[in-house]
Amino acid sequence: MKYFELTAAEPGDPREEWTLDFPDVNLPDWPLDPPGPVTDWNERIFAHYKCDAPHKDYPCVLGAWNVCSARFRALLDQLAPGAIQFLPFRIRSIYGDGEVEGYSVINFTSILDCLDRERSIAEDDDWEPQEYGDIMLERTVLSRALIGDHTVFRVLGDSNLLIVREDAKDAITRDGLTGCHFAAMEVA
Repeated sequence: MKYFELTAAEPGDPREEWTLDFPDVNLPDWPLDPPGPVTDWNERIFAHYKCDAPHKDYPCVLGAWNVCSARFRALLDQLAPGAIQFLPFRIRSIYGDGEVEGYSVINFTSILDCLDRERSIAEDDDWEPQEYGDIMLERTVLSRALIGDHTVFRVLGDSNLLIVREDAKDAITRDGLTGCHFAAMEVA
């Protein structure tokens, strides 16, 4: 089985113009670190968008959060039941109008320890976790044995990686979810 990193396009990428920003939230200090359920989420926070491009199911967010539409949420619930907490928020244009409903921050309630430490390469051979628990990796290789039967997950040691198994990628593509981009991962 193959695995893929799931990303949204970077800001400024001409393929993706609908980018979200959480202007009133200091993203590095967000309540999703360490991993686990969030109990004090404020559903009234707003994200802003800057243009009237078509809304994406998996939009790019300035900062470290991943968010999804209600449509993508329903699929993620099927693919990884119980593994994700969805934290609703509100979206409006930077001009204060055009509110969009149904989006949630994706919070994985646990992180999978699945790095192949024999084949992955840490920068300066330093395997000590940095701030937020990440290891500075030059090469990331996942261990098939440690992944087990997980279909959608985050990786301990590289919390920015959102990984989907090939059948999950196929379901996302089949359902026509927008804003999703895939890069094959090395797995041993």
